[in-house]
Amino acid sequence: MNTNTYSAANIVGKVHLPPTAEVHAALSSNHSVATGLDELIDNAIDAEAKNIAIVFHTINGKIKRISVHDDGVGMDAEQVNHALRVGLHQGLKEVTIGRYGMGLKEASLSNSNTTTIVTRPKGEKIESRVLRKGTFDVDILDLTTGRKLWYEREELVDEKAGTSVFWDDLTQVYQGPEKNRAAEFLSRTITDVGLHIGLRYHKFIAQSRISIGLYTKSNRARVASLSILPDAINPFGYRKSGDPNYPLTLAENGRAGAPAITAHIWPKSKAHEFELGQRTDSGHQGFYIYDQGRLITKGGWYGYRTESRLLKNLRIEISDPRILEKYITVSPQKDSVRLEQEFFKFIRKVRTVDGSSRSIEQVIEDATEATRIANRHRPTVDPIVPAGRGLAPEIKQALAEFGRVENKEEVSIRWARTPNKKFIYLDKKANAIVLNQRFREAINPTRGRLNDAPVVKTLIFLLFNEYFRSGRAGSKLTVNTEFLLSVLNEAAEVELHEWKQYSGATFELFSREELLTND
Repeated sequence: MNTNTYSAANIVGKVHLPPTAEVHAALSSNHSVATGLDELIDNAIDAEAKNIAIVFHTINGKIKRISVHDDGVGMDAEQVNHALRVGLHQGLKEVTIGRYGMGLKEASLSNSNTTTIVTRPKGEKIESRVLRKGTFDVDILDLTTGRKLWYEREELVDEKAGTSVFWDDLTQVYQGPEKNRAAEFLSRTITDVGLHIGLRYHKFIAQSRISIGLYTKSNRARVASLSILPDAINPFGYRKSGDPNYPLTLAENGRAGAPAITAHIWPKSKAHEFELGQRTDSGHQGFYIYDQGRLITKGGWYGYRTESRLLKNLRIEISDPRILEKYITVSPQKDSVRLEQEFFKFIRKVRTVDGSSRSIEQVIEDATEATRIANRHRPTVDPIVPAGRGLAPEIKQALAEFGRVENKEEVSIRWARTPNKKFIYLDKKANAIVLNQRFREAINPTRGRLNDAPVVKTLIFLLFNEYFRSGRAGSKLTVNTEFLLSVLNEAAEVELHEWKQYSGATFELFSREELLTND
């Protein structure tokens, strides 16, 4: 895979695109890999994409290229030239996320020395451009090279229309000789980007407005392999409020229909949606500001007040576009804000619209009291091991929110053949609960999925929690575990027998693979 050069024969023209006056501001700030990818995702959303694939291309385990493919409307020659002129922006819709029009260029120049854009409107030809750091000239690639790059999206997103962006000569990745460090960097980058996307675009993901997949592709592989399909991380995703009267809507002067904010009080929690990837003593309290559905800030008071441990559960949602337009300036990178002085006057004037006329200061008092109550001594449940693959994200959230999850290796629960042909097999070495697949249809008659049979799986996970928690099982734990296994395995046989009678189906007791194994 040649990631950074094109021969003279590949290049059929050149466009000179001098910068506009905004260039100095655009190039004076930097993007990380995660925030740079934000810009490309924003562009894809503006282009009405439904699917986005982000691919980390590797050679010998090191990231050598990052590509982003979307199935949006694509761009013709004039539009792509316009998009690559530093300082200009052409939104495809009246309302766009890409406010400043410098996102594609700035994000790309912050992360790579060579950026290639390959784009195609439906029914039209492929257009390919190469932008290099240090010059405002843009190379035009020949159609053959453009097509070759276009088909990098094969089996990732639709090939009829869209845009693909390739970052080469990367500047913010590990480039050393140690394979272990390269592998760690790749894994950490994918995890961090996945968490970042899940939080920043949680509204889009939860509403199925966009699907974003993270992939890896080695230089020896024909197609990319899916690594993560980020779940939505809702910073207000508690199951039960920390105060029964919340969330509360507070509008300017308490008038219904006026610009408004929403106050949330979390319960005491260790849920992923509360910790947001980083546990802190003061939590992620403060203002959560959205721009066109995209989360810009995850907490912080921005000079309104100081942080307090007693306010760790208080989050203020600001998603009303009128507030953003009038009182808040979003940075060109769209990862921070500046609150105008008028904002602080506005926030002091907001009142609840339910007639109680509660102010923001009274909200702060409520949050303080809720934290004090939550901190009072109360009996705690026994600790549990973290749940791995096989349990739905909602169940994992409930375990974290209502239980005490230990910092141990995850225990997965999956369907497969079991060595003893019984319903349940506990594989402590692999940290897995294995459910015999011959019982799957009887227990879960619907189409089998990774997270199917949630009630049965959750009950089994909880029943054998202590077995996986213990380093070495004592005699009592061993006896209890064997007792539970015996009863549940017998119950599963009864369930299977009754299901066969009820369904009237001709059911093979062993799968084809098991029969072959027994032979």
